[in-house]
Amino acid sequence: MSGKQKHQKCCPRNLNRKPKLGKFADIKILNFVYPISWVKNLQENGQKLYGLAEYHKRKISINIDTPSKLRKTVIVHEICHALSYALDLNLTEHKVRLLSLGLLQAFKINI
Repeated sequence: MSGKQKHQKCCPRNLNRKPKLGKFADIKILNFVYPISWVKNLQENGQKLYGLAEYHKRKISINIDTPSKLRKTVIVHEICHALSYALDLNLTEHKVRLLSLGLLQAFKINI
């Protein structure tokens, strides 16, 4: 079985494919299920966002217009935010960005 087949078997959802509006997926973070919703015009305080993790609602939203090459990065970034909140790490945006990029690189090299 090739690496791509193994990946498709363990990760059946193709995160690079543009989802249909309203499509939902779930991800488990520290035994809590976070629905991932794809939304149009995702904003917070008037600022356009690629993604948003809402820990108290246990929800992750991804802007449907996020370029396909950035989707995995945005999802891992929002997971890092959820972990920061859940574990009371109080990571700054800069530290979340660095952590998510480090994790993505480690996944790319090793998985």
